[in-house]
Amino acid sequence: MNRICVSAVALMALAGAANAQVEFRIVEMSGQTQASSADAVLDFAVQARVTGGAGLGTYNFNILTGDAESSGTLLRLRVQNADRTYYTGAPTPSGASGTKTGLPFQYNYLAGINSSFNGLINGTSGSFTNNPLENEIGLIAGSATGSSALGTPGMDPGGEGNPATWSGYGAFDVPPNNSIAPLDPAIGATYFGQGQFVDVYRFRYTVSDFTARTLNFTLNELGAQVFSQWLYSNGEWGAATLPASPSSTGLQIQVVPTPASAALMGLGGLVVARRRRA
Repeated sequence: MNRICVSAVALMALAGAANAQVEFRIVEMSGQTQASSADAVLDFAVQARVTGGAGLGTYNFNILTGDAESSGTLLRLRVQNADRTYYTGAPTPSGASGTKTGLPFQYNYLAGINSSFNGLINGTSGSFTNNPLENEIGLIAGSATGSSALGTPGMDPGGEGNPATWSGYGAFDVPPNNSIAPLDPAIGATYFGQGQFVDVYRFRYTVSDFTARTLNFTLNELGAQVFSQWLYSNGEWGAATLPASPSSTGLQIQVVPTPASAALMGLGGLVVARRRRA
């Protein structure tokens, strides 16, 4: 009878996850809407939110800028601290030892296997081919699997290698294959986008060409899977994922041209000096 009840609860959870919607958006972290020679640095977060009671289990996308490679530079930004909490200080491309840039820790499983999955900046690898005419970050892929996910703050407070929501937690046992554990809603909200936006990637774009134009930051090749339970399989815990149909919202940034008076300041000085000598 107990097994029937557990199975029924599991089926209900999976049904809820199957109805979840995944929203991605790009935000400039300081609210900046334009770039100029006075402030050429733009700091971005790609954020995701899942509605329908589920969390984000896997995702993949490329980041496009709509700008030429010669017109600016891309960098990954620091996203988390060494203790795996989100970094909230001033945006920076790097940090103290053990901190994370680009993908957050809880989704770092694939990047741990191949660092290319933390985003190729104007490079080509695997299924991603760089477009030499555009600044882009490709092959970004995250998966809530293995020690990357298990190290999420609060998920395994006893350090036994199992999520605290597993029914056998505390005995330090190896779970039977296909064991399940529910996603803790508090952890799901803070780290897996359950009901609220979380950062799933951070990057910087520094503009070097100040010709007037609009930068169009968008995501393409977008994919996502959602989950409401952890599954123990082949010796590790991972999100028991179901497919989802993701949507995304891009962001436009205006590049303000360098004023002519500033651009010609040196030349203007020479002209004035020559006139005075005449």
